[in-house]
Formats: sequence, C-alpha cells, structure tokens
Amino acid sequence: MASFRAQYPPARRLDLVEDLFGHLVADPYRWLEDTGAADTRGWLAAEDELWAAYRADLPGRDAFAARVGELLQVGYVSVPAWRGQRAGACRSGGH
Repeated sequence: MASFRAQYPPARRLDLVEDLFGHLVADPYRWLEDTGAADTRGWLAAEDELWAAYRADLPGRDAFAARVGELLQVGYVSVPAWRGQRAGACRSGGH
C-alpha cells in the first residue's frame, strides 16, 4: 500500500457564485451534477480507475469480501406487505 501514489483526475472549476437568500455560495463543481455530460462521465471513469487501482492492493481484501459474503447469508425479514386482506412479511432463509 505504501507504494500507491494517487493521481487524481483534474476537475475544472467554474467561476459560479449564486446569491441564496442573501448569502453568496460558490458552486465551482456544479458541472459534475450533469451525469449525462461527456466530461462528467469521463471524470467519473477516471475516478473509478483510481479507486480500482487502490482497491487492488488492499491487504486482506479477499478475506474481507469472503467474510462479508458469509454475513450477508443470514437472511432477512422485510416490511409487511398486503396480500388481499392479510399483511405478512417476506422471509429469506440463511444457513
């Protein structure tokens, strides 16, 4: 892990300041709110690549993932759902 050097993708800054109820609020990264825009998708892809590179070298990652998988097998009980005149919970069994 000590050898990992993060190269964050550049994020352009807008010169955008709004007056919200008498308070000036800067919002230089508003462009990231447009998830359909090509530049936003490109920036998000670069962030995903950065996370993937970091995550690949995490020690104990496989053991952690296996343990989380085990813990998720305990089952659950959902909120009640109406079926005709009756309410009941859906159940999922674990081991």
